[in-house]
Amino acid sequence: DFIMTETPVWKVEAINQVAIVVKDVDKAMENYWNILGIGPWQVFTFDKRIASDLTYAEEDAQFIMKIGLTMVGDTMMELIEPLEGDNIYSDFLKEKGEGIHHFGIFVDDVDKVRTDMGTAGLKCLQSGCFADRQGAFAYMDTTKPLAAIWEPLKMSPEGALQPDYVFPPEA
Repeated sequence: DFIMTETPVWKVEAINQVAIVVKDVDKAMENYWNILGIGPWQVFTFDKRIASDLTYAEEDAQFIMKIGLTMVGDTMMELIEPLEGDNIYSDFLKEKGEGIHHFGIFVDDVDKVRTDMGTAGLKCLQSGCFADRQGAFAYMDTTKPLAAIWEPLKMSPEGALQPDYVFPPEA
């Protein structure tokens, strides 16, 4: 349970990412492009080539997901399709179906935020590093006090990870 503190555990200055869990990233990207003109999308398969040191439910884990990323103004939009292994995205699809899954906040030190939130009684649901070791992510269990999952996230430098493909292809 969350332990009340006199100062904020983590000061959020902006919401940098909104993530939606979907059953089919390709279909979702097509819908977002055709209905709202959102895109182009960069698509990545998060497997051992891209992600390492994965945890799920505070245990070492192996899972694979397919993601689509694009910018909408200053906010990154992420579509996530779970492919293999136990993970919070598959859990979400089973429990709630498709929908908004989490808010991502860019930070300089994911481990520090994770530690500070842990000290306040908030557990980590899932975490990992990018294979280039320049980025990391941690999904914090903030659903009871905040009604949403919040993810401290450090992105790898622009261009460090190459997408599998771009949608639409001519973009």
